[in-house]
Amino acid sequence: MVRERSGEGVGIRGQHRANGRIERGWAEAMNVREEIARASRYGRQLETMLDGKEVTATSDRDILIIGYRSLLLDYQTSIVTLLEQELYGGAFALLRPTVEGWVRIHIAKMGTDETVLQLKNDTYRVDFSRVGEEIDKAFELEFFEKSLNKAVREALHSYTHSGWFQVARRFNETEFESRYSDGAILNVLEGSMTALFMATIVTTKHFGFEKEWQRTHDLFSEYNKRPLEVSK
Repeated sequence: MVRERSGEGVGIRGQHRANGRIERGWAEAMNVREEIARASRYGRQLETMLDGKEVTATSDRDILIIGYRSLLLDYQTSIVTLLEQELYGGAFALLRPTVEGWVRIHIAKMGTDETVLQLKNDTYRVDFSRVGEEIDKAFELEFFEKSLNKAVREALHSYTHSGWFQVARRFNETEFESRYSDGAILNVLEGSMTALFMATIVTTKHFGFEKEWQRTHDLFSEYNKRPLEVSK
């Protein structure tokens, strides 16, 4: 038996938002610095969501769910910190493992005992062409499959493995200057936040913390409400 004081532990929809918008048409109206600070504030609230709660892990499934959420807390904090320092390449590279953690915590919750053992033994491989549909069906959702479409998968792979998506953004016209668009940065922020919100929803529900589960839902809805205009 493993006990973890969750408060001591250390956020993707990719192109797909809860309200169905695919493109970041509102990017110009958003202050990216403010959005980074906003993501940091919500991340801290999620980090402390289980403060004072003792989480008791008595199975591999429990341990995996705790562990994946802890990883996603780390990833979200790292992405925000890197973006604050304008280290965009590092932040974008972390989106692929963020998506992996987001997917795997749902697989740990819904999977068979055999699948859980594969996760524990590092023999499970995510089949991105199918897993979105499978998670949507298991959790009665409608966005995992859309979020993990072929274009998104290719971009995630390229960002993490130093592919052309990264290399091309090391230049601005003819100058050696990074050019990550505001819309792309906001997508990364939202992806890391969505993963962390949903991981916290899975965790609180799994361990029976109904008050914290509802609070996380409320915060998620609040996070997805944005002002029409933010001063630059």
